[in-house]
Amino acid sequence: MSIDLEFLEGKRWFAQKGFSSRISITDRVELGKYEILIISAVSDSMSEKYAIPIHTGSGCECDSDPQYLNTLIEKMNLSGTGGNGLTIISGHRQIPQVESVEIHFSGTSNVLCKADGMISKSYRRLRRNNFEADLIIWLRGQNFNSVPDCYGAVKYNSMCLHSFFKFEEGRDTGEIYYGDLLDFLEKKTIGINAWELGRSIRELHRNLVDFIDPPELSKWRWEMKEKMMERLKFLSVILGEPDFRYVDDAAKRFLGMIDHMEKIQMTHGDLHLSQILYYEDCYKFIDFEGEPDHDSPPFFPRERDVASLIRSFDYMIRDLPRNDREMGVRWSNQIAEKIMDGYGVQREQIYPWLLERAIYEICYEAKNRPANVKIPLRGLKELL
Repeated sequence: MSIDLEFLEGKRWFAQKGFSSRISITDRVELGKYEILIISAVSDSMSEKYAIPIHTGSGCECDSDPQYLNTLIEKMNLSGTGGNGLTIISGHRQIPQVESVEIHFSGTSNVLCKADGMISKSYRRLRRNNFEADLIIWLRGQNFNSVPDCYGAVKYNSMCLHSFFKFEEGRDTGEIYYGDLLDFLEKKTIGINAWELGRSIRELHRNLVDFIDPPELSKWRWEMKEKMMERLKFLSVILGEPDFRYVDDAAKRFLGMIDHMEKIQMTHGDLHLSQILYYEDCYKFIDFEGEPDHDSPPFFPRERDVASLIRSFDYMIRDLPRNDREMGVRWSNQIAEKIMDGYGVQREQIYPWLLERAIYEICYEAKNRPANVKIPLRGLKELL
């Protein structure tokens, strides 16, 4: 079976849209009437591996097929090895069989389905250091309950390709904060408890610190510099000269600060409003995959998660009418101050990571949603 490039080009999780990639099937994991295709996609600027579960007969994706999910669940319940290069990560409980499944979301790196009382997460981009399932099982074992429970996961050659989580009824934090923004535009006071969100992030970091030991600082600094140079190389082709000068200036500022960073640890790695569930008395954190272009655990100074979250407010106010934008900026600045106060950090401490995150966002949008490049680019210019 060959892979139709047009099929891949239409998928948000395929990061090489328009890059004239060389596509090949490197393996097939057989699961009865299903199989998981392991795809290699190589272009001049990136190399990725993808996992695509399909019906053997039709070649159609089978994420929402209850029988396919139950095939995986049976292997998880047996624990140990799954055969065909598969290994099982156990949440130390039996996973119930599912009857009804619906696709909930197809994202940048995965496909989410609601499967009865669970979230089924099929990872499209395969990364050797996707520790999401392991991390959440570990956190729950530490009695940190501000994450959804993980029932188990399946790995292919040490790369996680599927996991099951308990479905949480919390509300999308982005929706809650956007509602508060609209109230603020109507001259109402801020009603959201952003201070508690900052405190909750601090508590998350306190519990993450012992999960995996960080690398040597010298190695980490070298990797961060290499990653930034890769992004600059990519954007030098994508952006026009005037816009690229802003990015280059921001990158130089960031690189000039990185040698002064002395403490790193495991972090969330891609914290924004849609990665947080809102409850009346608390917040819960989801999606611990890290950023799509990082193939390593998200070791950073803690301030980076705070900066990443604050950057997401830029997206929230993007569609405001021009006459409301000033009020929107005022709201986002006040919310950011409350979050930083709850966490216990000053703006100058997160400033390098505001620059770094904005550059990451420009790369992300260029690869996945080109029409949105203007949002982080405008934010970067304001930071400078």
